[in-house]
Amino acid sequence: KIKKIDYLLISDGFDIMLKAQLLRRDSVFVKLDACFEGRVNLECDSCAEDYEEEIAQEVVLYVTDRAIKRDQLSDDEMSCDIVEFPDGIIDIDELITSEINAIKLDYHKCKNCNNN
Repeated sequence: KIKKIDYLLISDGFDIMLKAQLLRRDSVFVKLDACFEGRVNLECDSCAEDYEEEIAQEVVLYVTDRAIKRDQLSDDEMSCDIVEFPDGIIDIDELITSEINAIKLDYHKCKNCNNN
């Protein structure tokens, strides 16, 4: 069964809309096909100025409530990120925040530095 999610998270440093589908894959995994869209505050790695950038990023995650060993995974599962929620509750705020933090760790240049 597929469950569709539209979720808005406004937090310090970002305003993100999550559009996703949750699909129970088997007794271990729920597959989350998602698109994160919105604005994120970033810091330019060249000049250190803060700036805002629009993002639209597609993400596929496998969510589970147990620890998984890599040798238990299929090739499809190995190619995606696996997120563990040991209590069995999928925390959408935590998922979004984690993905935004991963984006912030990338190399970024503001428009002024891109033009130079």
